[in-house]
Formats: sequence, C-alpha cells, structure tokens
Amino acid sequence: MLRGNPFPMPMSASNLNLHTLSDATTDESGFASLRLPQSERIEAVVAWKDHAGLDYRLYSLSRAQQADVKAVPPEFPADGVEMLTLNGVTPLTVSVVDDERKLLDGVRAYPWLLKKDTEPDDINLSYFTPVFSQKTDATGKTTFNWIPAWQKSPITVWPMSTDFFHSRGDYYPETGSGLLEMRLVRLVPIHGRVVDADEQPVKGITVAARGQGYTSDSGSASTSTDDQGRYELLVPPDQIYLVVVKDEQWASAPQDGFAVFKNTPVDNRDFTLRKATRVFGTLVEEQSQEPIPNERVIVYQYGQDLHSLNGVELPNPENSRQYVRPMQFFDATTDDQGRFEFALGDGHFDIRPPRQEKADKFEIAGQAELELLVTTKVQQEVELIGLVFADEGNAPLEGVRVTGVPRNFLGRDWQATTGEDGKFRVKRYRVPTYVHAVSADKQLAAIEEVGPEKRIFVLQLQRVGSAKGRLLTSDSSGPLAGQKISYGVRVPDENDRTWSNRFGGVAVTEADGTFQLDRLVPGREYTLDLPTRSDGTIPTLKTITVSPEESIDLGDLPAPKP
Repeated sequence: MLRGNPFPMPMSASNLNLHTLSDATTDESGFASLRLPQSERIEAVVAWKDHAGLDYRLYSLSRAQQADVKAVPPEFPADGVEMLTLNGVTPLTVSVVDDERKLLDGVRAYPWLLKKDTEPDDINLSYFTPVFSQKTDATGKTTFNWIPAWQKSPITVWPMSTDFFHSRGDYYPETGSGLLEMRLVRLVPIHGRVVDADEQPVKGITVAARGQGYTSDSGSASTSTDDQGRYELLVPPDQIYLVVVKDEQWASAPQDGFAVFKNTPVDNRDFTLRKATRVFGTLVEEQSQEPIPNERVIVYQYGQDLHSLNGVELPNPENSRQYVRPMQFFDATTDDQGRFEFALGDGHFDIRPPRQEKADKFEIAGQAELELLVTTKVQQEVELIGLVFADEGNAPLEGVRVTGVPRNFLGRDWQATTGEDGKFRVKRYRVPTYVHAVSADKQLAAIEEVGPEKRIFVLQLQRVGSAKGRLLTSDSSGPLAGQKISYGVRVPDENDRTWSNRFGGVAVTEADGTFQLDRLVPGREYTLDLPTRSDGTIPTLKTITVSPEESIDLGDLPAPKP
C-alpha cells in the first residue's frame, strides 16, 4: 500500500539514466495502482504528502554492497504490493535573498539527497525536480512540508535560477531550527568574439568557462557563438576564470588570468581559431604494456593561480588557505586497441589514467599533434572469505555488517553481511584493507587490518565501549552548546603519509556542553576533532581508547585555542 503520491523510479548504481516509470495518487484507503511495462524493473519507489512525510524503498544494492558475493538485490514484492509509511515531518523553510539581502520571489529550490537508516543508499531527488522543487513566494520563502522526520543527516538544498549562481545551501536537522537562508549571488556576463585566421566571425563554436574562488562551489558556463561570432557567458563573481574553445576541429589560446567581480561585466575576451592540436596515444597496463580498451582517459587544463595574479584579490571572509586555480576538464574513452584522442588548444595540461592515481604534465603551444603514452596498474579482483565470531563462546555470528576500507583510498570501499555460518565473501583488490565489523544488535564490534594477499581470515568481536564528556570554551569559562565533535579511527594510506577518519560518527553537544560517544571498538584509538577552521586546520580535542564494555568519563574538555 502506498500512502501519499507514489513515484516509482529506476535508479542505476551510479544514479545515472534515471526516468520515471509511472506515478499515481492514492485513494481514500491509501492505495494506489500503477501499470508498468513488463520490460522495466522497478528499482525504487517513493511516496510523500505534505504534513505527512516521505518514505521510499530501494530495490538495488549500494555501490559498496556490490562487492558482496552473497548479496542479492532486493526485488519489488512478488504480489505487486509495497507498504510505505509516512511517519511525520520536520518541515524545512528555505528563505532566498540576493547579495543585497533583497527577497527573491519565484526562485525554485529543491532538497538533493535524503537518507533513511534502513535503506542501502540515498534517494536522489535532483532527477525529479519538476515534482520536488518549489518556488519562493513574495516573502522569498518556500516551505517543504514533507521533509521526513527520520532525516538526520545534513540536507543540501540547490537553487534553480538563470540569473543567480547555482550555489548550495546546507541545513543540519540535528541543530537547525527549521529555517535555511540562502543568499544568492547574481551572475555576471563575460563577452567576447571568436574569429578565424582571416578575422572572420565563426558561428557555432563552443566556448566554456570554469572559475575558482574561496566558495565551496566553482563557477562554470558554456555557450555557442552566434552569427557574428559573439558569445556571452553568465558566471558567478568573485572568482578567477579560465575560458577555452571546445571543438573537435578548432582551438585557440585560452583566456585566463582575470577575475570577475560583482556587477562588473567582462568584455573583449576574444579568440582567434587555429586547427586544434591532435593529442593522441594509447592507454597500457604498466607491467605488461598491453593496451586497455574501453577505459576513460582524463585531461585537465590549468589556468593561472590566484597568487600569480598581481593586484587581484578575491573576497575570503573565512580566511581560507585554499589553493585557488581554475581547471577545465576533458575526457575520452579508449577504443578496442586502447587508443584515445583529444582536440586541444594552447595551455598547460596533465593527463591521467582511469583511476587518476597519477598525472603526467604536458604543454601545448601551437603544435599540430602530440603523442602520449599513458600507463596504469590494472589490479585484479580476488575473493576474500571472512569468518566472524563472538568473543563469548566462539559462536559464529549472523547478520554482522562488515565494511572494508582499502588503504589506497581510490573509492573502492566495500560492505558485506555474514550468513548463518558467520561467513562473508567479497571481491576486492590486492590492497591492505582496514575491516570494521559490527553485530546486528550493535553491541559487538572489531577493527582489524587485512593484508593484500590474505584470502581467508577470522574476526573476533568484543563488547563495545563508550565515552562521555563536557566541552567547554577555550578559556574554560562555560560550556559549548550545539558543537559538533567528529570521532573516528585514523586509517593511514599505503605510504603512511596521510590518513582518513573512519568507523566513527558525529556527536553534538547538549545545552550544558555534554556529549556521548557510543559503540566504540575496544583497543582502537579514536581521534576527537572539532570542525575545520577557516584556515584549513582541524583542531583535535583528544584521543581515546576503550576496553571491552568500558565507559570512560572524559570530564571537562576545553576547546583548543585558535
């Protein structure tokens, strides 16, 4: 039974190529009937209603679960009936103003991702903006009255406007009051003209701009020249830009090394075309030198960085130490012989294999062609079998959730669940991997490292521990309320040069500054961090290690001084 407006939608593992199969509205009994082509597989269904909430089901495995040899994607119920339950709402009002704080009427906005704990992945609403987006009214506000009460993770809201920068707003349900103000910046035009070697205008040439500043989202725009060879690109201000010609036959020197500021159009960014430089080559396996077909090769083009531009300063209200340099992106897929080809103009570039584990620099200054050889290490997948026991009685444990984090950090995390025999099987690469296992009742856990050649291993779970404390101001004059504390185990990379915090979470301090950390794995050091500062540093509060079933009282902890 579907309550609210059911909205079935297929979703691939990468959330691409989505389309709506059918929709309907429920009757008085809360039932809706939908007719679908037999050729289609339902991979997700979602129901929602104002003032009632939202619920969804996914009939696919998450990306991490796809490594689990035993995992079977769930199917829409065989009897053709699914039950969704709307369990209440926590409404979110979005207020939209411009950079002068003028209320903006008629601007559409939509929440991006929602995540329910019982589902393997997010529901991505960006593919269905005609349904989930709402317009602001004369007060500059719109209220999403269907935001589900179960949504605890941050909600990103995107604006939709042809006049303002597509910059995100982030709302935190755990600390928010139900209102998110989004301050949009009006776009600024870049004008120019494209001509050939005889200074004749060229129609239909693609011109693309990429910007970079101290904001979290970079500017981008693309357009084509008109009959007079003219173009206009609308871009966000307070960023420096790299503007290039993108064409299969023609190219030019880039326009870069300039900034765009508020209410100040940029003119005369002109291009004179020449035949594009043919950059070609072969992608091969590093050891065997065998060509690799049907893989992506990536090229980045770099503009001038901010520090090299004399007299150019960008607003930086948070004193960020971010390196500011705009980049353009190109990609190509190798053919059956591993060959690739790009059409590029002048500039500074690097080229990268599919997993971007390295970048080889090159420069173009008018050459007719340039041949490159790109190598990569192709790692073969191997099977890892694990057996998970409880610490008491050595009983095999069913339903244990196992997570693997490879130490090369190339986005190949995996998940698996143990069966009745306490075993799990996954496909993984030959990479040293940290493995985290948690029992179904979340009272037992363990973290171990598994070597790259390991094929079978045993994991013994222990009773989890906990910790509590009180966060004070840096001068210890009072509690810090509503402060986020991130905690996790530091997983080092293969070379022990950097690390990633994993297997933890986020705690938020109460009004009196107290906080609680639960389900800590015994014997592992947890690092407690406060949010990243404006200078890019991460203040560490403390490191702790617990024993099985131990509850540590950390007492009063002053926040680190700036």
